[in-house]
Amino acid sequence: MTNTAQTIDQAKLDEFMGRFVGDLGAAVSSALVVIGDKLGPCRAMGDGQPLTPEELAARTGTDARYVREWLSNQAAGGYVSYDPDAEQFFLTPEQSLALAQERSPARLEDNLNPVGRVCYGASTLVCTPASRDQEVGLALGAQAGEAQLGEVVTAGGFTRFRRATETPFNLVLEARP
Repeated sequence: MTNTAQTIDQAKLDEFMGRFVGDLGAAVSSALVVIGDKLGPCRAMGDGQPLTPEELAARTGTDARYVREWLSNQAAGGYVSYDPDAEQFFLTPEQSLALAQERSPARLEDNLNPVGRVCYGASTLVCTPASRDQEVGLALGAQAGEAQLGEVVTAGGFTRFRRATETPFNLVLEARP
């Protein structure tokens, strides 16, 4: 390997490193977002009231020490807010709408955002290959939408199909014979 002198553009290096650290933070935080969805701390913070980690742990039946670390990660990512004077965490109305309320877009143009990026990434790496490997192989994708899923369900012999509820990340659909 030849070592030749290269001129480094500091602004380009800073931009690259910012992108790299941002992607690394997103990768590490992705598992914590799933944990938060499963254990419910965002839903428990949905009222916007500031809470200590101990108070949130009591609301969710979880360990306060883990909750402190989880909250710190989420605050560093801008997913929750932190009041250093009170040493409390809270959701702004915007954070609550995105993370704690039961709403979710289902159209491609509504999903061209960081959440859509995650969903389409997971679909590309996990869901689509798994579907393609099956006999039917429909590979509906991360954001198939209620109408397309309804067509598949009714084609499968179900006569009743409806949206039971939804979360910020999922539609919960009900199919009955």
